[in-house]
Amino acid sequence: MQNLNGRMYFLGALYHVRGNFSHLSRFMKQFSPRLNSLPYESTSVLELVRHLREAHTYVEEKVGEEQALSLMLAEDLAEIERVLQDDDIVAAIDMREDLQTTLETCKERAVKHLENIGVHIDPPKLTFLRKLPAPYDIQGYAAFVADPGDVQTYGIPQGVYFAENRLRPFYSEFILMHELMHVVLGKLNPDISARGLEEGLAELVGAMYLSSKILGKQLTTNLFIYNRMSYGFQQFWELYMDATRQATLLYHRFGLKGIVELVNGGRERLKQIEQYCLRMEFDRIILPDGDHDTNLTDIADFLSLAYNRNMVVSPMAKYLTRFVRPHATIAQILEEANVEREAGLRAIKELKHRVYLLSFLDDVEDIEKQHINRTDCEPLARGSFIRYEIPETTRT
Repeated sequence: MQNLNGRMYFLGALYHVRGNFSHLSRFMKQFSPRLNSLPYESTSVLELVRHLREAHTYVEEKVGEEQALSLMLAEDLAEIERVLQDDDIVAAIDMREDLQTTLETCKERAVKHLENIGVHIDPPKLTFLRKLPAPYDIQGYAAFVADPGDVQTYGIPQGVYFAENRLRPFYSEFILMHELMHVVLGKLNPDISARGLEEGLAELVGAMYLSSKILGKQLTTNLFIYNRMSYGFQQFWELYMDATRQATLLYHRFGLKGIVELVNGGRERLKQIEQYCLRMEFDRIILPDGDHDTNLTDIADFLSLAYNRNMVVSPMAKYLTRFVRPHATIAQILEEANVEREAGLRAIKELKHRVYLLSFLDDVEDIEKQHINRTDCEPLARGSFIRYEIPETTRT
C-alpha cells in the first residue's frame, strides 16, 4: 500500500478550495518537492504552507511576470492555509490515511444510494495493485473496471482495480463512484465499448450525483473542475465533457427516473440512445420522466453549461484585474498596481484582446494616457471566475 505523504495531505486540503489556477498538476509542481518529504499530517503541512504563503506574498521591487505569478500563488496558498485550520476538514483528511478502508466504506454507501433510486448493481470487489494488469497498465489509469468481457478477453477477474501509486484522499472516492456506473453497465453486453455516452452517465450519476451525496456539493464540484476542466485542449477530456453534456441533456428531459432505466438497460440500448442524441432525433427517445435532484441539477448545469472554462489569462493579467476600473487611465492602473511598464502593458492588452474584459484605444502612441472605456473586470477580479495559467516549466 502506498505510504501517503505531505503532498497527499496538501491535495486533500486543496480539494476543498476553488483554486484560481487553471491547471492542477502545474500548480502542484510548484510545491511538490518540499511537500514530498513531509509526513501525512496537518501540523507540518500547515507550517510549510504558511511559510510558502509568506514568501510568495513578499515582493521587494516592482511587480513583473515572476512576481505576479508569486502573488497569485500566495492567494491560493492563503486559502489552503485557511482550510488546514478548519478542524472538521482536517479530521476528514486524517481519516483518509487508510484509503483502502475509506474506499470500501465509500463503496458500501454508494451502492445503497444507487439501490435507493432503483439501480441494479452487484457490489464489486475492490483490488489494489502496485501495477494494474495488462493492457490497462500502460494507459496511465488511476482505476478501471474489469467486466465479464475482460474476464473472457484478458483473464482479469471482475471488479474495480486501483493503482496504489495513484490513490488520493477524496479523489479516489470520486473516481470509484464514476467506476461504479461502469460496473452496472458492464453486466449486460460486456462486449460493447464503454466509451461515449456511458462515460457521460458515469460522470453524471457517479462523479456528480453519488459524489454529492457522499462528499458534498462543493467538494464534488471542485474535484470535477480540477480533474476534468483544466485549461488547454486535451481531446481525451473534451470527449468526456461532450458525453457529460449529452448525459445532462437526458437528465433534464427525463430526470433520474429516465437515467436509471437507461442505466439498467445495458450498453446496447445506451448506444441506441446515443445515436438518437447525435442525430438530433430526440423524439425517438422513450424513457420515463421524474425524480430531479436539486444538487445534481445545480452541479450538472454549472459544470456542463455555466462554468467558463476558457476565461484564463496570464498571472500578470489576473493580478491587474483588481486594479482596472472604468475611466481610469492605463498609467494610473499600472502605477497603483506597482507593475513593470512593459509587462503591465502586455497584460492590459491581453485583457482586451484575449478575453475581451475591457475596451480602450490601443493603436495609438500614447497608450498609457488612454482611459478604460468599459470593463467587466470588477465583478470577476476576486475568486476563480478568471483563472491564471502557469507556464509548464515554471517553478518559483
